[in-house]
Amino acid sequence: MPGDNKDLLQHPRRNLGTRYRSQARKFIKLATLDDSRFTDNIKWAEQSARQAILYDFTDENNWRCLAEIKLILSDYDGLLAVLEDLFSILGRDPEQLEQLKGVEFQQLGLELLEAAITRDPLNPDIWWDRVTSGSDGAESLEEFVERCSRLDFRDSRANIVFGRRIERIRDSGQVELFIKLAHNLLAHRPQNHE
Repeated sequence: MPGDNKDLLQHPRRNLGTRYRSQARKFIKLATLDDSRFTDNIKWAEQSARQAILYDFTDENNWRCLAEIKLILSDYDGLLAVLEDLFSILGRDPEQLEQLKGVEFQQLGLELLEAAITRDPLNPDIWWDRVTSGSDGAESLEEFVERCSRLDFRDSRANIVFGRRIERIRDSGQVELFIKLAHNLLAHRPQNHE
């Protein structure tokens, strides 16, 4: 991975995502230090965290930042919406979150987010390392292929995340499997040729 730093520096959307997340963290800090301006600062923090996700939804720290703000605001419906959005990107059934309506998000919201990200990383390289290492709780390649056949990739973000994962399969030399999965992916969203 010798070119990783160069690639990161040349990716303006990721840089904007990081910048907005840093800005959100700054406003969170200001909100906790100055009670008289808490409302204004936390609103700016939330707006910046949303922008961070808008610019780079593949950075797990952007999701964590927005979830933390939702907890600070005690906005548990908002935290549920963040989880539903993340689950749809990860190809999980957001309707299964209906089971969580009675859950205390104050205590478990961030744990659910962490569990989702740990089980199904947004970073395709981390995901591929987990799949190939067969680490505990990691999805096998066969399970991934089976899950891809059931998923709806019309959400462009899910399409991109899974497209990058499928590229890792191609890069490992499994071209036939790549073609099969890419065909399914493009059938849902043919205008995306990433």
